[in-house]
Amino acid sequence: MIGNIVKNSVLGIAYLGAVCHLSLRAALAEDHAYTFSTVGVTAHELAHALGSVHDGDQPIYATVGKRVSGCSARDEYTMAPVAGGKNFGKFSICSLNQLSSFAGTLSQRRFNISVSIPYKMPAKPIPGKDWNPFPGRALDKTFYCKSLYPKSWRVTARDHINYTPRCKLLCCPLTYGRCFAHDMVDGMTCGYQKVCMRHRCASTGEHPVSPTRRATTATTTRWIRRYYS
Repeated sequence: MIGNIVKNSVLGIAYLGAVCHLSLRAALAEDHAYTFSTVGVTAHELAHALGSVHDGDQPIYATVGKRVSGCSARDEYTMAPVAGGKNFGKFSICSLNQLSSFAGTLSQRRFNISVSIPYKMPAKPIPGKDWNPFPGRALDKTFYCKSLYPKSWRVTARDHINYTPRCKLLCCPLTYGRCFAHDMVDGMTCGYQKVCMRHRCASTGEHPVSPTRRATTATTTRWIRRYYS
């Protein structure tokens, strides 16, 4: 809902750079139960709250010597204005540097842990070595598609040579008489001894990495739906 208008094309909303603001530190992300579809959307909205704009937009937070603009929305990274692109599982170099620049504006007390019980970071799974912690390992593809179309009749899931290598799964509800491409969940199989990881089909030992961060002169200047921020 935006004002008094309900829009089903909006995936999420957040206030830019407001993660520490007393009354604006909130974000919303759409989710479908049992599909883990909110993972990428939540990352996108949290990045807004941490100071990152959409790729291609004028940045608000910048640090001299770091590239914070000039990244194109057409590259379809996580901070593109639409979801589901080929690089949706990664942040662009511009987004990473905007996040870093925003963090540099915060005082030390903002980083102090104020919870009564210390939080322990769980061990990070190594893609290709221990895939089992990922939800897609235990998630049946047909059940996944049925969860995306709970009101449709006879929903099936299909792997396709043109989609599976790109970590896309065809969900085919008989109600519509056609199939729709959806992102696979991390851990779903996408080929022989391959699984999806951050929207990339990976073999044993492979892992999609973030862009290399280099110091440069900062400049000033189907199922894909739009964000609102």
